Amino acid sequence: MTTAAREQAAPDAEGASLGARLGMGDYLSGHAGSSLRARVVIGKVLLFMLAPGLAVAVLVGIAPGTAILAVIMVTALLMATIPPRATWGRLFVYRDGIIAVSSRDEARPAVMRDADLATLQLNIVEGYDGTHMESCVLGDRAGNVLTIRSRLHGPSVCELAASHAERVLAERLAGPLTDRIDAGLPVTFGDVTVDRAGISVLTWAASWQEVQKVSTRLHGHRLSVSTGVRGRGKDARLMGAPNDFLARYVIEHAAGGAGVSVSAE
Repeated sequence: MTTAAREQAAPDAEGASLGARLGMGDYLSGHAGSSLRARVVIGKVLLFMLAPGLAVAVLVGIAPGTAILAVIMVTALLMATIPPRATWGRLFVYRDGIIAVSSRDEARPAVMRDADLATLQLNIVEGYDGTHMESCVLGDRAGNVLTIRSRLHGPSVCELAASHAERVLAERLAGPLTDRIDAGLPVTFGDVTVDRAGISVLTWAASWQEVQKVSTRLHGHRLSVSTGVRGRGKDARLMGAPNDFLARYVIEHAAGGAGVSVSAE
């Protein structure tokens, strides 16, 4: 068995057992979360604690370069002895919902059942390393929420929860919206409006006749519309309102009716 297989075996066994106990249906997949942030935070604390020692070393005559090297070596040695610890813990996906187990309270897992799921809200941000999903928030009909943050819990955990919630909600909610398109009515998501004539935002509009293709990213929160003979690009983005990921399904439906290709990255 490979190392990756061994690492996944324990979460899978826990997920199957936990799902059976809570009546979540067939176990589909799981993720162990992120241990990187715990190490980074601990490293910062260690550096802060060792900073006074560096100042004293310089005052007593030790060369600054030697003192800094010593601090780095001591910090690295201490961090190497700290076992990785995931802040979130584990996230498990089942046929009937999601279970999240926090490392801070493993006795009380958070359960989000598909039958109760009502909203998916995605926080997409621009960072130094590009555009990424900062967090996803799942909400149920009773007002309970499950928030997963990429930096805290790991981007794979956030994507796993978002993808599952999107599939569940799209099956339930996309139909009435595409029916509006078929009836000749517009559908609006923030600044983006889609209808059988085309797609528009506050700063530009394009008819389906002039659109060559549409590309979407991050569950449809970033749109690129190529128009004109040279394929000039027009960009748009969703603002992160609950369930606005459904814009991607509406755009695909309207564009497909006009013979325009849509690709999702």
